[in-house]
Amino acid sequence: MSCELQMPLGRAPGRALAHELGHYLLPLKTHTPAGLMRGRRSRDEFFAPWRTGFEPGPQERALLAVRVGLQAAE
Repeated sequence: MSCELQMPLGRAPGRALAHELGHYLLPLKTHTPAGLMRGRRSRDEFFAPWRTGFEPGPQERALLAVRVGLQAAE
């Protein structure tokens, strides 16, 4: 399998895993309207070369920082 094909195929499970880890690490078990914890995604979003829309928002970052014992970055 070529590297050109492997890269996009690795993106989708990686992004899905990041989302599921968010469920595990965040005390919120619901989905958000935007960001990493958004509930519905298109196929194009999972395979796109850009990460737009998969970043945790400020509130999610703060909750994750507390959860893993770090101070939230300002």
